[in-house]
Amino acid sequence: LVIVLTGLCAGLKFGPELLNKQKYNNAVALAEEGNYSDAIIAFQALGDYSNSKEKALECEYNYASKLEEDGKFAEAKLAFENLGTYSDSSTRAQSCAYSEAKEALDNKNFKTASKLFMELGDYGDSKDMIKECSYQNALSLMEEKEYKSAIEILTAIR
Repeated sequence: LVIVLTGLCAGLKFGPELLNKQKYNNAVALAEEGNYSDAIIAFQALGDYSNSKEKALECEYNYASKLEEDGKFAEAKLAFENLGTYSDSSTRAQSCAYSEAKEALDNKNFKTASKLFMELGDYGDSKDMIKECSYQNALSLMEEKEYKSAIEILTAIR
């Protein structure tokens, strides 16, 4: 009976620690596999255990980076913004916004591109890119033989 009670007490004392260690190791494995969404949830569920909070932020950052790498700039921008001051997240969010605007310009979505570049303010060459949007829009209108509209846009570019 003494042996059983001693084993039970030891299990109650060390059991939660062993369970948390196992959960932590599983979360690390998920992150290493690139399964950031599940890893984030797993680390957050561990609360204050070890460095789980930091690891969750690291996974969120890596997830945002993956979105950017995959060309999902709007989603990546939002993910970086949600990280606040973590690492270089605010700079990366702006970079994603710029890439999103550039992609819109490349796809001839001139109004969207111009709006996105305006939102970026002084970031990089955003002000010049606003003019580029207008110029490309005017060229597109000329191709469509809408010369009057093209001239109006071109004369407004300064």
